[in-house]
Amino acid sequence: MSTARRLAIIVLNLVVFWVGLPAGIAAAGFLLDVWLGLATPGTAARVAGAAVGGLGLVFALWAIIVLRLRGKGLPISSLPPPDLVPSGPYAWVRHPIYTGYVFLAGGAGIAAGSWGIGVVVVPVVAAVWFATWVRLYEEPGLLRRFGNAYRIYAERTPGFLPVRPSRLGRWLVLRALRGFFRITVEGMENVPSTGPVLLYSDHLSYLDFLFAQYATRRPLRIPVTAEVFRKPLQRWFMRTMGAVATRRYCADPAALLALADELAAGGVVGIAIEGERSWTGEMALPSGNVVQNMLALCAAGPSGRGGGDREAGASGIPVVPLAFCGAYRVWPRWANEMDRKARVTIRIGKPFDLARAGAEERTGGEDLVAACSRVLRARVVELRLPGALFADPTRFRLARPELALWKCPMCGGEETLSLESARWLTCAACNAQWECFEGEFRVIEPVERAGEHGTLAGWCLRAGCTPGPLPAEPLAPNPEPLAPNPEPRLPSPVLAAECELREDPEARLTLQVLKSLGSGIAVLRQDELEWKCGDGPSRRYGLSEIRSVTTERNDTLQLGIGRGVVQLVFHRASPWRWQHYVLRLKSESGVERGSPPEDA
Repeated sequence: MSTARRLAIIVLNLVVFWVGLPAGIAAAGFLLDVWLGLATPGTAARVAGAAVGGLGLVFALWAIIVLRLRGKGLPISSLPPPDLVPSGPYAWVRHPIYTGYVFLAGGAGIAAGSWGIGVVVVPVVAAVWFATWVRLYEEPGLLRRFGNAYRIYAERTPGFLPVRPSRLGRWLVLRALRGFFRITVEGMENVPSTGPVLLYSDHLSYLDFLFAQYATRRPLRIPVTAEVFRKPLQRWFMRTMGAVATRRYCADPAALLALADELAAGGVVGIAIEGERSWTGEMALPSGNVVQNMLALCAAGPSGRGGGDREAGASGIPVVPLAFCGAYRVWPRWANEMDRKARVTIRIGKPFDLARAGAEERTGGEDLVAACSRVLRARVVELRLPGALFADPTRFRLARPELALWKCPMCGGEETLSLESARWLTCAACNAQWECFEGEFRVIEPVERAGEHGTLAGWCLRAGCTPGPLPAEPLAPNPEPLAPNPEPRLPSPVLAAECELREDPEARLTLQVLKSLGSGIAVLRQDELEWKCGDGPSRRYGLSEIRSVTTERNDTLQLGIGRGVVQLVFHRASPWRWQHYVLRLKSESGVERGSPPEDA
């Protein structure tokens, strides 16, 4: 574009925006005063109007100067700046020049003696301007010019007034949560104050995505199971809190791209690396897919800038470990309510470079992903306080620890345990009995073994119902885990239980409420899973059709099948037990154990 044309555009913009438009607003305002018979503002109102107008002028000039210095451009739509400016007044609102202009015009109108200008004409002109020119022309143009960077910036930053309902809602929720639980934070200085950051943590309760918000004052984006996005009110709340819907039953590139875009824009992302909540409080090793995704996110984004102590020579995005100490006590997976007396301590570790730390920990010919998996788990475990595995069933009216301990450690009977009077865990097959007190399970019967005690995690490890891949060292000091015995070949049918079946054949494309087919009997065989509802509908799923096996809540087995999802909602059976056997059958039959990359 020639210099003469640029100069003509600038002059025309100045004449229209700073001469013609103010003159039109003033004329309309004074005419409105006469027509409506509005009184002249008093001295106090004029002084206040002059102050508001002055502040608006300063704000608009500040925005123009910042745009010129940092964006290397002018506030003219036909001569846009080459660089996106998200700082200074642009960190408060996306269009600070318009904001300042509106306050300048309104305040000046009142100072000049016209209520019509300040409270009628200026607000109406501003509303029409934003609804038409800004929304239909300027915003789409900025999105085309700057792409995802502007989209993420627009999601974070209000358009006109420096008030965003989502931020206010987030602040209110976090303040209210402190009223319910005693929450403390240690190590917040370890989270960089600027630049992209990847937080990761263990996953112990429903409230972890809220606890993670306390680790930083910056907006946080965190993947959460798509199950809670199926209803409008829940969807609104989760999005207000920065959650990203993640389909755990299939590969979900959209969720992964949303996290990558957030980091590319210099934001903060949080990931619960176990994929689903721990049944026992023990932390499992993250799957290879989760680690690969974290390595890709760290390598793809720009380097972190400022804040926090990073290891010398680190590159890529800093990774920061979190441990939610006490979260397992607040709401263990096998309970259907919260313990409001529990104390939660959020401990934040030092930021580190994941790829570098994994390379340093590799032993022999170990794969980098496996080494990074051990590093990720170890850095969270070392942050945990003593008693991290303790959750007391006596504090909950609806507690079913037998959903986690689905096999008796004494006789090996499956689903023979039940909790009586919220305190006594008893086996119906061998009459073994444990007393539950302060998170420990102490043997009462048989008498010859009385006094043996340990956490639920320890007894699960001893019984063989472990939470996925665990490191080789003992996880609970007492009782010591038994040496594993070769498991006999499974009979057919393997399992049977009463449950409700829900499905959505197109769940990869939609987030609608799953359709219920009613209650029936589910039967797991060597090569298939069958569900039948009396004389009603029935379903058969071959093991080779099942792509992923996860659990939801504490009563649901979730299967990714084709482009859809199937859920078995059990009335009494343990979904963790069913998950164990489905994965074992898939492994024995040579079917690859699929795990979607977005399990994080």
